[in-house]
Amino acid sequence: MTTFRLALLSLLATGCFSGTTSTDTSGTDDTADTNDTQDTQDTETGDTQEQMDTGTAYVSLHLRGGPDGNAKWGYAAWDKYGTGDVVCEMYADLTQSAEATDCANCDYAFETTVTGGATEGAGCDTLLDPATLAPLATFTDYTYKDLQMLGNYDGFGFSAAYTMYYEGYGEFEWTDVAWLRSKKKGEWFTVARNLPAYDVYDVTTDGDNFDALRSFPDSTGTADAYYYFFPL
Repeated sequence: MTTFRLALLSLLATGCFSGTTSTDTSGTDDTADTNDTQDTQDTETGDTQEQMDTGTAYVSLHLRGGPDGNAKWGYAAWDKYGTGDVVCEMYADLTQSAEATDCANCDYAFETTVTGGATEGAGCDTLLDPATLAPLATFTDYTYKDLQMLGNYDGFGFSAAYTMYYEGYGEFEWTDVAWLRSKKKGEWFTVARNLPAYDVYDVTTDGDNFDALRSFPDSTGTADAYYYFFPL
């Protein structure tokens, strides 16, 4: 088992965001804010990627949901600097167990239970270990039950707009905000959102349903977690 696979398994087992948590006066957990500026980190592949004709699939948190009371959340390996498509993902199905009325900033919110999950994607069998370029590391080594973070949250929400105030910095206008509720603390935390003024777009939406990819560093906190995949 390679070092990278061990690092990924560590992410799956802990469910951590591998970033620093800023203190927000609104009570939201804006975990791993530094990830918003990581889109310039495409230095791992170099000439080797071009010669091998491989793509780079970065591992991110992936959330999908809508007001119908269903959502999916887990990890996705996606072609960050290529097509933008998800190459392979592992997710859990979240189903509404009750309406959540305690998310004051949400346009809709519901309590959730885990009802299943899957690994899927056209490129799951093409993922290559970045250290050896051998087809040894795939999401299919795990299942959605490895997503230990599922036990940390029991609510899911969305708001089309939200104003965040950072002490010393002022107000920031967020749009298309995805929320999770901490089961332990009973508080709502932001997981993904758009900041148009800073050209940050984690979320796509049709006005109701949304799809969010939120990147995070690897277990060392210094670089993106990624696979190569082949063919393009």
